[in-house]
Amino acid sequence: TPGTYPTDLFIYYPSRFKAEDPRLPAMILFHPGGKAARYLKRHMVAAESAGLILISCGTFRNTGTIGVNPQEVKFLARFKEVFNHIVTNLKFDKKRLFMGGTSGGAFRAFHYTAWVDWPWAGVYSNVGWLGGQLYYELDYADNMRVAIVNGSNDFAANAVIERDSKVLYKHNSEIGIIAFEGGHQVPPPKTQLKAFNWLLSPEDSKEE
Repeated sequence: TPGTYPTDLFIYYPSRFKAEDPRLPAMILFHPGGKAARYLKRHMVAAESAGLILISCGTFRNTGTIGVNPQEVKFLARFKEVFNHIVTNLKFDKKRLFMGGTSGGAFRAFHYTAWVDWPWAGVYSNVGWLGGQLYYELDYADNMRVAIVNGSNDFAANAVIERDSKVLYKHNSEIGIIAFEGGHQVPPPKTQLKAFNWLLSPEDSKEE
């Protein structure tokens, strides 16, 4: 991207995408270790079936406590610039823009729905969380669909589902809890597709 914070964007367009008919939904993804290309590839099969455009952001990675340390202040400024580039230059359904990520990537996605003004459609939270009491009073986007996708053996992520859900319910979010066999990891494509289809709602996308 151009500007003060040049950032790699890796984009996947499903086969049903037509440049002259930009009505497909899109999801901005964050990987906790900044491995944006690899992360995009891990979700391409499910995105193809769901008809979902993926936009995976490079550079962003876990730094500690989001919104507190200097690196996170710079990351927020970076995302605001990158986000402006995305909504200005990429073609997708602006009313169905989601964010998501794994672990700290989901942590980031949740917080950016509070700090970046947009009618966010929802969040794909894979083994993620809001971050505890420090973040419960953030002004998260209203009326989101939130897919919580956790491994059955990820005891830390599963332990906060009830507390995080109470916070999100205050913002009129709908929450779907989708489990898969495993731990703190990216779910298999079949589970990803189930999450994507739930986010898009049954009338917008069906499993293929």
